[in-house]
Amino acid sequence: MKNYLFAVLALIGLTLPGAADIFDEPNPYDDADTLRFFLAKSHCVVVATVHSSLMNPGSGPIYEPGVIKLAPVDWLTGITIERVLYGPAPTEKELMVHVYRMTAQNGVSGLGLENEKSYIFFLKRCEPTTRINDHPIEWSTADVWFGLFPFDTALAERLKKLEEERLKTLDDIKGVPRAPTPFK
Repeated sequence: MKNYLFAVLALIGLTLPGAADIFDEPNPYDDADTLRFFLAKSHCVVVATVHSSLMNPGSGPIYEPGVIKLAPVDWLTGITIERVLYGPAPTEKELMVHVYRMTAQNGVSGLGLENEKSYIFFLKRCEPTTRINDHPIEWSTADVWFGLFPFDTALAERLKKLEEERLKTLDDIKGVPRAPTPFK
């Protein structure tokens, strides 16, 4: 009886609009949910050029079963914002940013920071008392894994499109006026 009831309910469920969608193949090109997760951890996302970078030693290795030994590495990095892709623009065009990354224990990072090179920074605001080497820090990367990427046109354009969609939704739903951004 239970099997019969389950089969009937399953057939009824498949006839409801949208119910069969759960059986569709996932779209490998549908990146919006992944990028929205990245954006949810960020106050803003910017394209910026690195103009100075000072690497600080991490706090030591982190051990995870079955994973290579990892060590946090952080930089105190000066950046110049070229354009804002997402969120409200920082008030200054030049920022000191705490870039925090995970790397192999030997300290060789898969993503070093090069001066005069552009990156996409996923940024979050720091606590007002945050200091590194006696420098006050207002911004840091939003995550140790995806807080920054080398500049990529496709990624930048996709993030900008998601921001346009977010702002349109805010305008449509709340009627919230948008503040102009000082950077293009």
